[in-house]
Amino acid sequence: MPSTENNFPGRIAGGLAAMLACLLPIVAHPQDPALRARLETAWQRFSSDPSLFSASVGIHVAEAATGRVVFDRNGRAGLLPASSQKVLTAAAALELLGTDYRYLTEFLLSGKPSGGVLEGPLVVRGGGDPTLGGNRFAGTSPENVSAILAQALAKVGITTLKGGVTGLANAFPAQTIPDGWLWEDIGNYYGAGHGSLNWNENRYTLQLRPGGREGDPVGIVSTDPLLQEKEFENGLVSGPVGSGDRAVLYFRPGTRTLVIKGSVPCCSPVFRISGAVMDPDLFTVHQLAGRLGTTGGVAVWRRPPSKMSELTPLLTIRSPGLDSIVHPFLQKSVNLFGEAMVRSISRQAGGDGSYADGLQRLRSFWISKGVDPRMLSLSDGSGLSPTNRVAAEALVRALLYARSRPWFEVFDKAMPVHDGIRMKSGTMGGVRSYAGYLRSRDGRDYVFAVVVNNFSGSGAAAAENIRRFIAAIR
Repeated sequence: MPSTENNFPGRIAGGLAAMLACLLPIVAHPQDPALRARLETAWQRFSSDPSLFSASVGIHVAEAATGRVVFDRNGRAGLLPASSQKVLTAAAALELLGTDYRYLTEFLLSGKPSGGVLEGPLVVRGGGDPTLGGNRFAGTSPENVSAILAQALAKVGITTLKGGVTGLANAFPAQTIPDGWLWEDIGNYYGAGHGSLNWNENRYTLQLRPGGREGDPVGIVSTDPLLQEKEFENGLVSGPVGSGDRAVLYFRPGTRTLVIKGSVPCCSPVFRISGAVMDPDLFTVHQLAGRLGTTGGVAVWRRPPSKMSELTPLLTIRSPGLDSIVHPFLQKSVNLFGEAMVRSISRQAGGDGSYADGLQRLRSFWISKGVDPRMLSLSDGSGLSPTNRVAAEALVRALLYARSRPWFEVFDKAMPVHDGIRMKSGTMGGVRSYAGYLRSRDGRDYVFAVVVNNFSGSGAAAAENIRRFIAAIR
């Protein structure tokens, strides 16, 4: 039997460290008694709000320089964080993929052109770029992609794509939407899934013609870009003037039909809403074919053809670096970018590129950085799923880790600013959360997370209540 004598002191030290880590939220106190007094007073005011009568609340505040806990209320409870969860995905992606990580989209020729005509298809091999054909970055905008592709075809003498456009969509599994997303979310623009090929963030704009009176039917004028799913089951009605967008789009299972319910404001000549496409890969191929004016058809291959080696490279389009992509992910809360990051984390590590594998690796990464596994139950990378559960302390630990990394400046600049404080917000029905960084009036830096679930009343009032508590840290 091997001797354990030399390991005995280490085991004692490790056990003591673990015990102290568990006690830390209870025994640690801020060095500034005035801060403690402010937070206790703020907590009393915050927790006495009637809207929190049946709510669950998690709060965790720590000194940025030391990680020392200065305030905690239920900070280890697993709660639904909504989009505040994006800080976990963004920080892990910057570390695991690197700031210069880029998605590649390859264009290949099937056969050789003759007399300016390409008989075989132009093949576009997707690499999962979530920015292709979108308007957030000049390099991958629809206009720029169309222009450089046209130039590349002209350079090799191709004037006619008789064989059409075919997408090779095998970079990631065919499942484009994570498990756990709600049916009423996935037809709307913020619920767009991630494919091997993506275009315009897999979203479209629907132009509507409201009625002249409340209760009148609403007409459908057009879609931009043009959709292949041209059948709409339209149940929209005109709501009161100024009532806002109350429309919801649904996919009808097993069909190409889009169902629209709800209302949009009456009495205006036009109103626009945005939806998500059903099939990102096919949508991308259709958009490229339309822009190139091909005379052939379109298709999507889910696996490489047997004669893949006979395809001739034409052009490779590179996405912006991850250091650029993470900015709209956090600033504008683009859910699609987070799901792309999760699947890319899997693929980069040699996995199958699935959501399941990517999420397992994301969770394992944070556990390896000291986050207790009981604080993390992840269903996606964006926070859209109502089955996510993340503790406030886990969010703070992730933010503290980010602060120690060489890419922190990229991460920090990508954080939205609310009330002069860098923090990522999360919003969902009955959910409001904030996680971020601030500097107090005495010049000390703090990291915090506040998550509230199941509040009653106005969401705006709940958010204001949370922000008043956060302001007390200053």
